[in-house]
Amino acid sequence: MIFNRAIIYISMVFALGAHAGGQVSARWPLASFTGRVMNAVSSLNFYGPTPGFHHGLDIEAPALSEVYAPVSGKIAARYYYPPHPSNYTFEISITELGGKRWELHHIDKSTIPAEILAMAEAGEEIDAGTYLGRVFDGRVYEVASHLHINVLIDGFYHEPQLFLPLPQDQIAPQFKRIFILGGNGVREINNLELKRDELTVDSVLLVEAFDQGQVSKLPVYSFQVVESGSSRPFFSFNFANLPFADFLKGVEEFYHLPEVVLGSGEKLKSNPDQFFYRVPLKDLSKAASAMDFVVKDIQGNSARLTLSIYPSSLSK
Repeated sequence: MIFNRAIIYISMVFALGAHAGGQVSARWPLASFTGRVMNAVSSLNFYGPTPGFHHGLDIEAPALSEVYAPVSGKIAARYYYPPHPSNYTFEISITELGGKRWELHHIDKSTIPAEILAMAEAGEEIDAGTYLGRVFDGRVYEVASHLHINVLIDGFYHEPQLFLPLPQDQIAPQFKRIFILGGNGVREINNLELKRDELTVDSVLLVEAFDQGQVSKLPVYSFQVVESGSSRPFFSFNFANLPFADFLKGVEEFYHLPEVVLGSGEKLKSNPDQFFYRVPLKDLSKAASAMDFVVKDIQGNSARLTLSIYPSSLSK
């Protein structure tokens, strides 16, 4: 069944950016194509005192922006947080024929057409581009108005941006600072040089890096450490999907969470606006004389820095 408010395609007014991986298979879910991302699937979040992954995509959108189905499939609806049912915590989900499940949060339930709710209750099929409702006015709860999107494949949360058209982005991620944390405490690596005897099993590097989004800082999409002049990685990850089905698991493997206090009094700790990535040094000890650190964003823009390794007697 298709309603009069259905659309066939949302026209784009600028070039689409390339993806680091994945293939565009969905339509932009909002009437306006701003692409203003507030959070990615791997963004660090705190659920009360418990750290976890954000596990979805937040797109900034003015209150009452029209929302459209990004894909075709079987529609369902529910309150995604039953302890506090409200127009803010309502979810519309669409499951594609292959099993990929799209969950859209913060569509104001009072704006959803009765026909859509009836179709959801019956588990009927809808077409991509069907009008679903309007974005909830976040000012009610003193939050920015936005649309939250989850994409689940076999129960694992995937990065929705891999499947959506994106505005062109040519701004590379940035490295900010690197610290080494070990038995002798913590120190900043100002000259990008390490003593070989610092590469111990128990030591880690804390690498501060981020992707500058239009709204806020975002986590990098991928991180790799390779021996300079080689493509063999010592350490790598990407966030095409989260490592566990439970989005509260695994966050400490990527982000440094325990608070570390510098001599200046500054406190180092990952938070939703500052990302310190953990790089274990036990494998990096095999590097010859230098390591390249490479970070990329979702569109493949990259930044690289080289960290030199010196024998202790030659270290400056």
